[in-house]
Amino acid sequence: MFRVLFTFPSRYLFTIGLSVVFSLTRWSWQIQTGLHVSRHTQDTARLLNYFVYGVITLYD
Repeated sequence: MFRVLFTFPSRYLFTIGLSVVFSLTRWSWQIQTGLHVSRHTQDTARLLNYFVYGVITLYD
């Protein structure tokens, strides 16, 4: 008998089982509401991500 372990990257993997993921409570007034840069904040040349990741582990 063998088992296969599939591992995949996921931004939601770390939130499984958590009741509170992100909370803006006591310190939310400290967040700056304005941007302090005069240039674009998003690099459009890097919008296309060519990313492939996969791991297959076989063990006995």
